[in-house]
Amino acid sequence: MGQLYELSGLGAIFAVPSAVVDKHIKMCGEVSLKALLMLLRTPDAPPDVEEMARRLGKTPGDITDALSYWVEAGILRKSGSEPAAPQPQTAPASPTPSAVQSKGRPRLPRREMLGLIEQNGSLKGLVDEIQMVLGKPLTSSDMDAIVALYSYYGLSAHYIMTVVQYCDAIGKPNMRYIERTAASWQDQGVTGENIDDHVARMLLYRSAESQVRRDLGLYDRALSPSEQRYLNRWLDTMGLSPELIRTAYDIAATQTGKLSFAYMDKVLTSWHQKGIADEAAALAEHAAGRPSTPPAKKGGTKPSPGNKQSFDTSRLERLIEAKAEKEVEQP
Repeated sequence: MGQLYELSGLGAIFAVPSAVVDKHIKMCGEVSLKALLMLLRTPDAPPDVEEMARRLGKTPGDITDALSYWVEAGILRKSGSEPAAPQPQTAPASPTPSAVQSKGRPRLPRREMLGLIEQNGSLKGLVDEIQMVLGKPLTSSDMDAIVALYSYYGLSAHYIMTVVQYCDAIGKPNMRYIERTAASWQDQGVTGENIDDHVARMLLYRSAESQVRRDLGLYDRALSPSEQRYLNRWLDTMGLSPELIRTAYDIAATQTGKLSFAYMDKVLTSWHQKGIADEAAALAEHAAGRPSTPPAKKGGTKPSPGNKQSFDTSRLERLIEAKAEKEVEQP
């Protein structure tokens, strides 16, 4: 058990906000902490910037920068400014990388931020490793984001590096996106113990979505919100394969003569409810005359008789034969 310390020789006592220790003790710099303690010591007659600079052996500019940390954190406000109005409490929506904003957390003065990196071997090594992954020197803003992830959010070096590598892999290697992604994952309950599994699922989903977009001819434009919801439902909620979605597309195109997400959803929902999870079983049911969806409405668009339909019965026969051979081979 480590050495315990007890308070002794207490004289005059002054209050310190709990958040200073609970939330900021790891993030704030030495000068910021000392300057705040001086203000808290005599709240009715606080020292001015020049006096604090003299007592701490710093310049007035250093003190101003140091105190700006506490202003951004909401612990202090400048004299003459109005206190922030309380915001109504509402249930937050599920965070996403585009919705989580990093500007709500305080930023360290550059000198203190660099000092923290130099004093902490793990943090310094993390900065060096991130520069190697991204293949470029980090700016002061980049390093500020890394310090925030490590100290303000309390994330481990492994967690941060995993987020950096993921964002680099998907073509978004900038620290602003990395910080928003890390904050979002933390809010979603992604921990250091399950982050590797989370990233594996994310990459698998992106790969499956990319294949579906190619199959449906949607690789050259952004998906609409409703189209994205359909893909999320099929790939994530139902856990369907891109091949099964392509089969539903073939049937929908044959029945309606166009790409219809709504029609495909009816087909895929029916298959999912019946436990049909592979292409051969889906094609077999359709060919057997047991359609999984109602016939197209009268008056709807129909494919031209001269057009070649995308549903190929020979493909069904090949899949059924292959499945039968596989079952025979199994002991």
